[in-house]
Formats: sequence, structure tokens, C-alpha cells
Amino acid sequence: MLTFIFTECTWSSFGLVLCLGLGLFWLLKGARLISGASWLIKNHPDAWEGTSLDLSSSIAIVTGANSGIGYYIALGLARRGSNVILACRNKIRGEAAAREINIILSKFSCKGHAEFWLLDLSSMQSVRSFASRFVQEKGMHLNILVNNAAISDRTSSLTAEGLNVTYATNHLGPFLLTNLLLDPLKASAPSRVVTVTSIVYRWASEPLAILRRTKDILPKHFSYGISKLMNVLFTMELARRLHHSGVTSNCVHPGYVRTGILRNTPAIIRMAIHTLGFPFTLSAKHGAKAPLFLCLSRSLTFASGLYFEPDLRSSLPTLTALDPHLSKELWRESEKLTGLQNGECLGEARSKEEEITELEGKEGSCRERERELG
Repeated sequence: MLTFIFTECTWSSFGLVLCLGLGLFWLLKGARLISGASWLIKNHPDAWEGTSLDLSSSIAIVTGANSGIGYYIALGLARRGSNVILACRNKIRGEAAAREINIILSKFSCKGHAEFWLLDLSSMQSVRSFASRFVQEKGMHLNILVNNAAISDRTSSLTAEGLNVTYATNHLGPFLLTNLLLDPLKASAPSRVVTVTSIVYRWASEPLAILRRTKDILPKHFSYGISKLMNVLFTMELARRLHHSGVTSNCVHPGYVRTGILRNTPAIIRMAIHTLGFPFTLSAKHGAKAPLFLCLSRSLTFASGLYFEPDLRSSLPTLTALDPHLSKELWRESEKLTGLQNGECLGEARSKEEEITELEGKEGSCRERERELG
């Protein structure tokens, strides 16, 4: 009897330890995937820097670069010789960030330069003014565009143009900006479009119905996650449309980073998130490592349509994010809401067969016209 009881207790203890071990394993695995905390990551985030690009004489735009991840992305690009435009909506903070970066560059004798340009991504008029100014002052020269700026607005407010502020800032503004700057990007190929997204997109619902109601007061819950799903869909569709153009389009989840993204979240929720997630959070400087990898790694010169984790590895997005029909529909709806006109944005991507068919049709029309005139 004692032997039986001892055996039962042993097996129960073994089962309990096994369950706890498996639970801890999957907890740490999930935490590594979501947060990107350095002590959970195998690949050291600085290992690739020895093979990074030389950005001398290049031009880069980083949105939301006055603080957080965007600031350190801009600093990292400028340190490598790029002329970086800090595209921000807050003039005072943007100018201060540009001055601070230039002081650091001067201190370490770096060739790069930082300057502040006003840009409010929630305003399509502001985006158009920014793009127009860029073409006038910088011409057809743009090597890197980093769509980093984002907000998490829980008030579900509308912009002056009648758009939901979260979807306007996080998706529609970057969508319009990227399209308006495609000519400089293509003229500077090989060039890169890097979009900062978030792993919360995995739990977001289908975005089309929400976007079609973006001029309404929408439910405030999960709007941030849906906008991040839009980022991934936009990245994949842009890569498809820019195939063979020399311009790459990739997106990245930087990890769970301590930034001001939760500033509009209720204090109790914000405190709970920061307290429970503290062991897994990254500093803004560390969070900028993965986006900088996408901007600078030579191995990604021709890689496009990829989603990256904080540990610098590419992974497959969800089936929803890879749905080509959904990405095309999102693109068309975004065109309507941003007011893109013909010739302002990149047309539908076409296969080589379609291009050859069109060319043969044009040649045939020319021959017929020659016969008529002859």
C-alpha cells in the first residue's frame, strides 16, 4: 500500500513538474515573440551591423522621429551618413530632436545630418504638402522611407477631414505619403520602404468593413490592432506592385517597447501593462534595432514583401495578412479615402505577359495608323 501511494505521488509530482515546465516554455516562447526582450533572443541585434550599408549622400524620411523608436531610427541612419528628415507633427519636439541628433553627429564627426519637417499624418492635406515640398526641394532622390509614426487613440475621434484619427494616422497617411513619393524612390533604386507594425495585428478583425466606416464614430477597442493589420496588408500589396522596380517593401514588429504609444490609454490599464510586462519590455533604443536592420542590412537589398520579428528573423504573417484579394481591396478603399488621382499612385502590378500583350497591341495600332496615313 505504501509503495502504491509513493508511486502515485511520484507520478503526480512528475506530471505537475512536466506541466509547469511546458507552461514556462510556451510562456517564454510567447514572450520572446511578442516582446523581443534581449534576454530571450538568440540572435544578437548588433551582429549584422558590420555588413550595413554606407548611406553617404543618401536621403531618408522617418515619420514620428521626435521621440521613441523613430528618434533612434533617425539617429542610426544619420550616424551612417544619411541626410534624415524627421517628419513629425509637433514642431517644438521635432526641432529639438533634430538639434540633439546634429549635436551627437558633430560630437562623433559623423557625415550625416538631421532636419525637421512638419507632417501630420492624420491630415491628408498635410501629407500632400509634405510630399510636394520634398519633390521641390530634394528632387527625385529618396533612398529610405520609414513609416514609423502611430497612435493609439481611445477616443475614436474624427479629423478635420472627417476620418477616424487612428486609421488616418496609422494607415491612410502612410499609404498616401508612400504613393506620393514613389517616383523619388524608384529614381533612387535600390531603395527601401520600411513600415513599423505590431504583433497585435494577429488578433485584429477583418479591416475592410471598419475602413469603409472610417468617417463614423467607431468602436474604440482594438482599433490600433486593426490599423496594424492594415500596415501588413499594405506592405505585402506594395511589394507586389513594386516587383522588379528596385524598391523593396518590408514591415517589422519591433517588440514590446517602452514608448508613449499608450499615453491615451486609461492610467489603470497603462499601469497594469507596464507592471506585468516590465521584464519583457525594451528601451526605445533597443526597439529601433529591428527597423534599422531592415533599413541597413545588405542582405535585404532585394528582399521584399517580408514580415520581421524583433530577433531579426522573417516569419510568415497570418493567412489574413497574406490574402491578396483583401490587400487589393484595402488598397482600392484607401485610394478612395485619401483622394488619390490617376497618375498620383502606382498602377496595378502586371505580369510580363500582360505587358507584352499591351506592347504588341500598341505596335499593331501604330502599323494600322501608318497604313492609314500612307
